[in-house]
Amino acid sequence: ATVQGALTAAMPGDTVQVRQQATPYHEKVAFPRSGDTGNGPIVLRAFPGDRPVLDGTGVAGDNLVLIDGRSYVQLIGFELRNNLGVHDGSGVRVLGSGAHVEIRDNLIHDVRGSDAMGITVYGTEAIAIANLVIDGNEIHDCEPYRSEALTLNGNVTDFRVTNNTVRDVNNIGIDCIGGETDIQPNSALVARNGLVRGNVVLRANEQGGGFAGGIDVDGGRDIVIERNLVVGADLGIEIGAENNGIVTQNIAVRDNVLLENVKAGLVFGGFAANVGRVRNSQFLNNT
Repeated sequence: ATVQGALTAAMPGDTVQVRQQATPYHEKVAFPRSGDTGNGPIVLRAFPGDRPVLDGTGVAGDNLVLIDGRSYVQLIGFELRNNLGVHDGSGVRVLGSGAHVEIRDNLIHDVRGSDAMGITVYGTEAIAIANLVIDGNEIHDCEPYRSEALTLNGNVTDFRVTNNTVRDVNNIGIDCIGGETDIQPNSALVARNGLVRGNVVLRANEQGGGFAGGIDVDGGRDIVIERNLVVGADLGIEIGAENNGIVTQNIAVRDNVLLENVKAGLVFGGFAANVGRVRNSQFLNNT
């Protein structure tokens, strides 16, 4: 009768298919266990052709979907909405460590409050979150200020952020971060070895006016950012390092289209003497 009940019963190799119904599922759910290499992942997905709705109205908890320390899990095809009055909460939150997590083809909107984000991945442990796929999702009308709508922060490696749409959010659209020690105490363990490709970011503008990047790298390294479209953000793409002593490096920004952004199209470097630096990066064939 509940999505959580079905997910709790699922074992490695199982798929839970959820039908769309006339009223939303008023739930917030968490993956209670991991899949494995032998049996396969645990998959929570929409029934083919359906778009089931998880609605957080009146439901306690910070996140509509929580994946904490899990591996070999997949979330596919849901509408996640109305996570309201949150203070540091997300539509989907991935925490700790783990591997082979996939978040695909979800619609996430109306996450409201402060630090009210769409998809957040926080690599907080000494073992990384690895082999992560975030593909084909749409995030809109969320209130991430002073955070980001779609963010990978800390010990996250070998990731693909592809074909997502982020629009109408009140701070940064997509961000790959390192050096925030409240998330990852070891400042050497940063978002790295990743691909950000084919995303569309529209109207990512800092609340009250500021310098929100449509796509941002803040302290990450070894990342390719290509074939994205950013329109109407404060800054189209920003490659920087907000924390002193952090070096953002080996970033390739290529073949992107940056249109009608408020303050600048493409920004890179340490923006002040007391912050980090950007080195060994390439900016090629952008429009």
